[in-house]
Amino acid sequence: MESDLAMVLGLLLGGLGAVSALSAFSDGRRPYTASALLLVCAGLILYAVWARPAAYRLEELPDVFFGVIGRLF
Repeated sequence: MESDLAMVLGLLLGGLGAVSALSAFSDGRRPYTASALLLVCAGLILYAVWARPAAYRLEELPDVFFGVIGRLF
């Protein structure tokens, strides 16, 4: 898996995990799904950082995101 793709998937799953956690806490449920999503998110982001020789910078993340989406379409 390419490191840029892993970073984008990790960021997307992190957003879904955060929304799932907020939903679970507001309904009084335990956030099992949110926990799993956030663990996968952390794993994908750590893999992306480890696999890429140059570090990701915050200002470069939109270019990475749209570059991956551009390659898919």
